[in-house]
Amino acid sequence: MRAWLSRTDGRALVLAGFLLLCCAYEYGRAFAHRPYPFHIWRQTTCLSIAWMYHHGEGTLFEPELQNLISDDHTQGKSAAEFPLLYYVVGQLWKLTGPSEMLYRVLMCLLHAGGTLALFSILRAASGARWLPLLLSLLFFTSPMVVYFGIGFLPDVPSLDLSLIAWSCFARHQLQGRRHSLVMAFVWFTLAALLKITAVMSLMALLGVFVVGLLLPTIYAGNWRIFQHKWAFAVLAAISLACIVGWHVHAQEYNSIHGANYSVQSTWAIWDLEPEQVRNAWIHGKEFVVHQVFDTSVWVALGVMAVYVLLHAPRIDPAVMLFNLLLFAGCLLYILLWFITLDNHDYYYICPLVTLISLACTALGTFKQQHPKAFASRWTLVAVSVLLAYNVAYARNNHLMRTRGETALDPQNYLPVFHETELEYWRGARYWERIGLLNMEPYSRSIGIAPEDSVVCVFDESVCASLYLIGQRGWMNFGDELRDSTDLQHMIDHGAKYLFKMNNTEGVQHYLNPYQGKPIGERMGVTVYDISGYRNKPTAPVDTLP
Repeated sequence: MRAWLSRTDGRALVLAGFLLLCCAYEYGRAFAHRPYPFHIWRQTTCLSIAWMYHHGEGTLFEPELQNLISDDHTQGKSAAEFPLLYYVVGQLWKLTGPSEMLYRVLMCLLHAGGTLALFSILRAASGARWLPLLLSLLFFTSPMVVYFGIGFLPDVPSLDLSLIAWSCFARHQLQGRRHSLVMAFVWFTLAALLKITAVMSLMALLGVFVVGLLLPTIYAGNWRIFQHKWAFAVLAAISLACIVGWHVHAQEYNSIHGANYSVQSTWAIWDLEPEQVRNAWIHGKEFVVHQVFDTSVWVALGVMAVYVLLHAPRIDPAVMLFNLLLFAGCLLYILLWFITLDNHDYYYICPLVTLISLACTALGTFKQQHPKAFASRWTLVAVSVLLAYNVAYARNNHLMRTRGETALDPQNYLPVFHETELEYWRGARYWERIGLLNMEPYSRSIGIAPEDSVVCVFDESVCASLYLIGQRGWMNFGDELRDSTDLQHMIDHGAKYLFKMNNTEGVQHYLNPYQGKPIGERMGVTVYDISGYRNKPTAPVDTLP
């Protein structure tokens, strides 16, 4: 067995470990499930764009949503991140039909590629196999990565593309090939286009490059980044032009069509009210930090940081500068989007590259400075125990997130969760949307066609209800459905049916004139035919209280 393991390629072992972790997290069950309730707003927004591409609406550079929020509520044209992932999924759906499972599997395969890339980076930094294998899998125990790794958002794919870019760059450093440098910038660009936060590592690398140009003796001439400095400069300029170009285009696109489904500016700590800052800080330190990693990993990372600082004089100045720039960029990012500490854990997926860089630096330094301890079986045992515990922690967390509507009984889980997590996941439910999860077949059975436009009242998400029922139409995103005048406007623009969820009770005054005899009712969702009210005088306006 030992001889076989010694001959086996490390990548095969990484894939085997990755598969075992997927099994531990019950990905097979999750693949077949509809979008889970935690951050269902953002999940269904991503799915909606893919759904529109599947139906032949929009182009790669002009994405559309099912929610008709643009052009005076007649179109769904709006953009944020570059929709390459959604476009690819939409084209695949044209062959297979809409399949959330296919989307999840595609993301899982991409994350397997990112994990392999991380292994190759760690192996290049240390020249070893076993510790890089264990550490590459350890980064697949981050609860937010486990959940969003198959959760439709572009954050984990963006991180994966960044890791692939860094593996290409590491190959360039070792072999000096221009092709590897070109491919590194291709992947850096795609990663930042999918999620702008992924530009962090590229900007840190550019900072190291600029410092080297201004102070050419600082790296003692031993860093190969300058072997093709003109190619590096040109590729960096092209990469930044593509990234900036897309975001300029997206803002212009949204301005022309008058709709924006995602915040395109900062939400900095100094722009928040004191109560908002307090809530974000409390939520961040009591909940979000544990969605990045369990305390045990944070302690290990803290030890790595101290170790790197103590050995800083022996570490390549370029590597130290890169780590410092990444850390500064991460800190600045938190300050600029401080509000995200209040619940939005997925915003911190791409900044994981800061922790990955720290681990690579610590591993390479440990190998150089303490080769015997590095090769010790006790080191492997310690990291193996750390990995095993965090697999159990991540599994626990993922089961809590993906339990659906069942009550959360702590006796059904291992006692490795944090108390704040338990209380939070108890509240993560579908609530009034539970009736929409299997509504589409029922809608077809009562005569609602796929091309019919509908109104989903009192859903303030971007397009959760519309995506779940498989229709285009209108919702209350951005308070767009305030009174009977707004509803009449939607009817005059083609709305045929009204979906009223059970959370509308008591605040439905302006709906009364439009609620004749229901044509269907299922699991707390009532459906009305409102096509007969088209082009009729507007009912008396009765705004929401």
